[in-house]
Amino acid sequence: MLCSLYHREPSGASLMKLAVVFCLLFVTANSLSNEDRRFCQGLECESKEDLLKVIQQLQDENRRTMLKSSRAASVFSEEAVGGATTRRSSLFETAASNAQCDICSSQPCQNGGSCYADSTKPWTSYRCDCPSNFAGSQCQTNITCSGSSCGKNTDCYVANHQLNCICKPGYSGDPKRGCTMKTKQTCLSGDPHYQTFDGLRFEYQGTCPYVFSQPCTTLGAPFAYYSVRAANSFIGDSRSVSAVSEIEVDFYNNTIHIDGSSRRLIVNGIEQHVPYYWPSKDRQSIAVKYSSGTFYVSNDQMIQVIYDVQGNLCVQVPDIPQFQGNRTLCGIGGNLDGEYKNDVVDRNGTVFQITSKNVKSGDPAFQRAEDSWITNNFLKIRKDAPACVTGEQVNNLTNCVRFNSMNLDSEEAVTQCAPIQDAMAGQGVFSKCTVLGNDTIQSMYDNCVYDVCYAPDQKCTVLQTFARTCQAALIVKDFGDWRTGTKCPFPTCPPHSQYEVCKSSCPASCADSSSPDFCDLPCSEGCTCEQGYVLDNTQISMVSCIPIEDCGCTDKYGNSYPGDGTTCEDIDECLDPKTCNVDLGHGNCTNTIGSYNCTCAQFYDQPHCDHYRPTRHCADLRNYWNYTSDGVYNITPPYLVPALKDQQGSVAVYCDMTTEGGGWTLMSAANDSEMTNRTYKNYADGFAKDSPYYNWLGLDLISGMTTYENTSLRLQLYRCAQNGLLAKTTDCTYKHFLIKGAAEKYAVVIPEVCKGTEKDYYDGWARWNLTQPGPAFVAFDNDDTNNCSANFRNTGWWFDARNRCGSANLNGVRYSCDNIPNDSTSSTYLFWGGSPLGQAWLYLRPTLFPNYDPTPP
Repeated sequence: MLCSLYHREPSGASLMKLAVVFCLLFVTANSLSNEDRRFCQGLECESKEDLLKVIQQLQDENRRTMLKSSRAASVFSEEAVGGATTRRSSLFETAASNAQCDICSSQPCQNGGSCYADSTKPWTSYRCDCPSNFAGSQCQTNITCSGSSCGKNTDCYVANHQLNCICKPGYSGDPKRGCTMKTKQTCLSGDPHYQTFDGLRFEYQGTCPYVFSQPCTTLGAPFAYYSVRAANSFIGDSRSVSAVSEIEVDFYNNTIHIDGSSRRLIVNGIEQHVPYYWPSKDRQSIAVKYSSGTFYVSNDQMIQVIYDVQGNLCVQVPDIPQFQGNRTLCGIGGNLDGEYKNDVVDRNGTVFQITSKNVKSGDPAFQRAEDSWITNNFLKIRKDAPACVTGEQVNNLTNCVRFNSMNLDSEEAVTQCAPIQDAMAGQGVFSKCTVLGNDTIQSMYDNCVYDVCYAPDQKCTVLQTFARTCQAALIVKDFGDWRTGTKCPFPTCPPHSQYEVCKSSCPASCADSSSPDFCDLPCSEGCTCEQGYVLDNTQISMVSCIPIEDCGCTDKYGNSYPGDGTTCEDIDECLDPKTCNVDLGHGNCTNTIGSYNCTCAQFYDQPHCDHYRPTRHCADLRNYWNYTSDGVYNITPPYLVPALKDQQGSVAVYCDMTTEGGGWTLMSAANDSEMTNRTYKNYADGFAKDSPYYNWLGLDLISGMTTYENTSLRLQLYRCAQNGLLAKTTDCTYKHFLIKGAAEKYAVVIPEVCKGTEKDYYDGWARWNLTQPGPAFVAFDNDDTNNCSANFRNTGWWFDARNRCGSANLNGVRYSCDNIPNDSTSSTYLFWGGSPLGQAWLYLRPTLFPNYDPTPP
């Protein structure tokens, strides 16, 4: 109050001086020792007794001034203060010239700490910014590593006002007590490079969800089952390289899903915030933490999953007998038996032969082995994601230059990755990273060149991965600025924070408002909140530094929620019928502490069930998702398809989005002999060769699609140039097309002829009584039609046994126009209207497209 008065009343000179002296008396008179006063100059250095005398003199002067308002009395006249005037005036001028009149004048911060007064209470409240190795309200505590600071097999270092105890690589446990459990890890990084538990290295670019690591059956007591699954996504516009974009972890019958792009945490289908503990913070069997773009998912059995959303994933398990053996752990991450040569095992247990620690990943047999771990047990949260592609399909499509090809691209990649190679010689921005060893540095350098060759804009992401790997291995964690020398931009920090090379992974946060004095996670570069602010990472997509009073709440289990307030007195948002659009029948609402979760009705999308977004077929994708480009997409049939029961109903299909308005779902296409020797069950389930562009959709799916709503079948037919006739493409459409169910042997129903540019006066296929169902479907292993399938090279079709197998087989074997079969064998190939064809494509679409769907509620 006195200090503020000094600033607010400039017209009352005596009153100003009086306020200053009162302030100095309050904050300084008793804070200086006799030794300090020997070297002190100014009014603030006076004793309490002298200051009281000055106060008395100023009070007398102020009274006289008020009584003699007509006199312009000198503030410090001889009359007022006698012979001490000159000295007192000088002391006052010295004090007044010091713009600080607050508690920091007493220099309460020790050991080089900087004092900052509270702007609202500058004479009573302050904070100290301490050097990194000091802590306490006045920087009075010196933090040092001693022999007893951390347990066995740990690295101890001091940073961020904390004692940091980190388990050494290859060990796990409580760093305070000791990291006594030996561990092994399997990792993937970049786009993407895998290394198994036993050290085998390879690339796998498939984008379908896959099993990364899990027990083949069960683990020995007392260890519980776990599973780690992952999904990759193509980088940018590339269709040849990918990076991990989502992960899913099963611990104790809980499923934890993390989406890298949105940084969403979903536990058992409900979105949660970090840190997350189960069943509680005090008894955490599962913990999910987040720091600087990295999620740490761990259980109480020392199994840890580390997922960096930049595209790095590691699974760490105990290196003990319960996890060891060639058939104990399964998945792309391999087993744990010390032998890399048996690390590639398909789902059936067949071992792919390995001759080197660096696998030639282009081998189709290798890709098929890894593709066998594709799983449909994976939460779908990206409904607009393109259809996934297997590793073998990517390998067949890849035409990018490899890093060891001597050309401009590879030479540029070598230049961009040189800082990593320099580390082997202890030079450059990563000179301290020799601790990683030449083998690791060389491997990461090779990976960098490969990645930058394929995706040049990934350079800084790859270098950041190397920097983090190096930093985790160093005892002295702050190894300096690597970004300037490599021209990689510094991270953009939110307001009230600043960039640090080695920031704490255990900062003060809304979940724990006081920064702990001990941290067991390694530091990393990132943004640190300013003093007076705490980290709010309950909403990871927009991490911020906020005053503690703006934090949300923590429930009784120790889990944090966004908002404002300090207790979890929950508001039930579900009482409002508009939440999740319950009033419109679009979904159901489940209340959670501090939030709520929507379970959307069929065809309505998350998170609020406010958009009608079905994905039943390509027509839906054209109508409701505005997809206008031909390509492969995922659809989700709303009816039971037995072959999809483990795929959450999703299947990849090829969509023609341009012909006649688009929305056509490819039903059948082939390039050669893909339809040959397929069993009846194969035809019921569906199959594809290299991609959904060459596929058979499956009788169960075709039957479901055509009975769910009225459907048309469009044929696109190609004839090779022959006998003086030019090559030509024709088309025609069966307006109504239906396939009956399995009980009726998938009999075809076509009530009218095919119309289009193909002649329609005598249909090329439907030549039976069209008022009745047509033939049943036949494959070579259920052929009761007098060997029709065998006559057509063991392909499957709706052969009309009553009419010499019928006049068409659009699943027939294709031939090349450069090698047209002779007349005696031509009738055994692709067939239409009694004549051979060069190619045929069959597409399905709702008959009333685009107005096939009633207006959604």
